[in-house]
Amino acid sequence: MRFNVAHLLKGTVGIQKSYTIDTPLASGKDTPVNYVKGSLRLMRTDAGVWVNGTLDVSSGATCSRCLEDSTVELRFQMDDVYYPTVDVNTGAMLRLPEDGESSCIIDAQHVLDITEAVRQYTAVGLPMKPLCDPGCAGLCSHCGTNLNHESCSCETWEIDSRWLPLVSLASSTQESSRS
Repeated sequence: MRFNVAHLLKGTVGIQKSYTIDTPLASGKDTPVNYVKGSLRLMRTDAGVWVNGTLDVSSGATCSRCLEDSTVELRFQMDDVYYPTVDVNTGAMLRLPEDGESSCIIDAQHVLDITEAVRQYTAVGLPMKPLCDPGCAGLCSHCGTNLNHESCSCETWEIDSRWLPLVSLASSTQESSRS
């Protein structure tokens, strides 16, 4: 997702351009994003180009319960300033601000690339334990059967012997409350 912003850099502060994004991305190990859709506004600032907008992202993930591939839909607000490395009028190299992020730069050909920012927003927005479905039954802890597709014949109430004193206490408490 690259935008040539030479016309914005030549313009006055406040000039802006709007874009609609509706594009697939090549998903890989480092880029979990499959699809990006949304709208962005690029505005010239005194220091560079401000990118602002809302993007909907489709990202591949592995379900934390059943370990099957699934898709996670995210929405985030992009709000970044990109700094030019070369003056558009003179061709002179520019010094980046001390607090400017190295990934938020406009290259020497005046192209602003938001791919890395989208990847970072997506990585931060992904749930720690993604699910293929909120009601995912997961895998059997004994035989490994995917309980979403079939049931297993494993014993369901095997209790670790270390928990027996608490189980008996809970059982006696329930019996006394019934009386």
